[in-house]
Amino acid sequence: MMFGSQNRDYDSDQEKAFLENLLNQRVSFFLIFFALVLAASFFVKSKMLFLAILFLGLIISWVLTLTIFVTARKLGSIEKNLFSKIVRWLVGYFLPFFCSLIISVGFISGAFGYFDPYLTIDLGKIPTVEQGIKKLGETLGKPDSASLRNNPNFRNIDDVIKEQAKQAAAESGALNDSLRRKNTPKDKAAKVKPNPNFKSIESILNEKKR
Repeated sequence: MMFGSQNRDYDSDQEKAFLENLLNQRVSFFLIFFALVLAASFFVKSKMLFLAILFLGLIISWVLTLTIFVTARKLGSIEKNLFSKIVRWLVGYFLPFFCSLIISVGFISGAFGYFDPYLTIDLGKIPTVEQGIKKLGETLGKPDSASLRNNPNFRNIDDVIKEQAKQAAAESGALNDSLRRKNTPKDKAAKVKPNPNFKSIESILNEKKR
């Protein structure tokens, strides 16, 4: 009978060691996966990619959490020490549940737009950009007219337009005067050169009378 009880104790110790090793491996893998999901979601700037990473992380993390729960439950049925049971409960139940809950809360918050200020601008953020441009224009304000007037290189746009209009009117008036002078009959007569073969009608009649 003693031999049989020793075999049962030996088998229970082997099973306990196996379950402890399996639980440690699963918890270690889960923590690595959790850290990778957080790092990827932190460095990603696109909202769609951010939500996709968290959604996949949410599904896989809860699947891993369930497998850890099963292993922790089997180990808890074998474990007799109260302190070890508390430690296994924290590692096997609380830690994976808390990490999976963080991923789930992050995904839900991102889906409702709480992380939009930290992500890439999309169609939903265009109004905020316009508001930012308006605020920037308001902060810059209009230039100080008094300081501009004191500047010797500054000229009011209205004065420049009036000056250019006066110059154009003066140039057009001078051009019209010169054209009028050129088109007078005296100028035309002066410009016409006498033709040696041309005879007036009066001179031809006088020659015939003679």
